[in-house]
Amino acid sequence: ELYSAPITGGPSVKLNNPLVSGGSVKSTGIQISPDSTRVVYRADQDTDEVDELYSVPITGPASAGVKLNWALVAGGNVQSFSISSDSLRVVYRADQATDGIQELYSTLITGGTIPVRLNPTLVSGGSVGEFEISPDNSRVVYMADQDTDETYELYSVPISGGTAVKLNPALPAGGDVEFGFAISPDSSRVVYVADQDTLYTDEIYSVPISGGTSTKLNDPLSFRIDIVDRFKISPDSTRVVFGSGQGGDSIEELFSSPIAGGTSVQLDTASINYISSMD
Repeated sequence: ELYSAPITGGPSVKLNNPLVSGGSVKSTGIQISPDSTRVVYRADQDTDEVDELYSVPITGPASAGVKLNWALVAGGNVQSFSISSDSLRVVYRADQATDGIQELYSTLITGGTIPVRLNPTLVSGGSVGEFEISPDNSRVVYMADQDTDETYELYSVPISGGTAVKLNPALPAGGDVEFGFAISPDSSRVVYVADQDTLYTDEIYSVPISGGTSTKLNDPLSFRIDIVDRFKISPDSTRVVFGSGQGGDSIEELFSSPIAGGTSVQLDTASINYISSMD
């Protein structure tokens, strides 16, 4: 179950309502809102083995808790969620309407409203994968095989609902956007890796978060030399540092490019393993 206590010590309060027989709060499904006023958690609280999403004031009482998701289809579960940095909304992924088909929803953290589905109707067999809320809380960027089954592409939609736009251009048959995109700290652009121009050759791209022209950040690559899928956006949102074999051999090197495109510069010939420790 879920409890809250003053950080300096004192009596604790139980935050969840009574659990159904066999139910439990999921230890990997608990988040505190950035303003520290509420806790959002996943639990099979009402139906055993059906994970749903709840929100409760951090100081309780449990009776003030609300369920955030709408009624789930038989077999449906809430899989993951994220709280906006302004602590107003929760975006969650669930097979809420069709068992086994993950879709994306947005709702107020205090509940009381019907959740808004953020993605449009998916192609048969399609599902939403990873997602991220922009730092300014205006949009949600997500991966989905929304238009073509088994072809994952990148989309952006207003956080409170509206028209979703595809961020990548048409891909070659068999191409995919790789999981692991990033939104710039100023919420203006999305950086992603894809075999967008040449099948099986992953390159790095940047695109405005609300849609527009996708710009390749790396220089031309040697045949079958891929961009490594680890990269970092600078804190001021002006540049992207990434690993590449674009020097023409198998040595992975570090490069820096303006985030909106331009001349890239080589930083080092060190192994790409070092990129994971960059700030």
